[in-house]
Amino acid sequence: MKTDKSFAEIFDRTRKSDAFSEEAAILSFTGSVMERLHALGMTKGNLADLLNVTPAYVTKLIGGSNNFTLRTMVKIARQLKCDLKINLRPAVASAKSDPLKCETADLPCEKMLKRAANDYEDLALAA
Repeated sequence: MKTDKSFAEIFDRTRKSDAFSEEAAILSFTGSVMERLHALGMTKGNLADLLNVTPAYVTKLIGGSNNFTLRTMVKIARQLKCDLKINLRPAVASAKSDPLKCETADLPCEKMLKRAANDYEDLALAA
């Protein structure tokens, strides 16, 4: 089966979709939660205790398949001694801010996720 569209064209169209932006925001928030847990020397179990939920629930939340409510995000942020700031910024397309470009392929996963969170601040829902 032959297709007229290149992978780059399909990927570019996908990147412009709401679903892609939603996943980027979820990744940014969950990455920020994990970074904050690490900075505080806490585990997901500690966070579960603070939220009065099961560790399995926190694992589900952090797993990336959750569509967070603002209430849940605020509860998590407050328990991690953070403020949740959500704002809109004009989208800016640049190769510098693209964590999926080949130039980042040699970065360790943690650094790449951090760069994605920092570079995609217009999508970030991080505290």
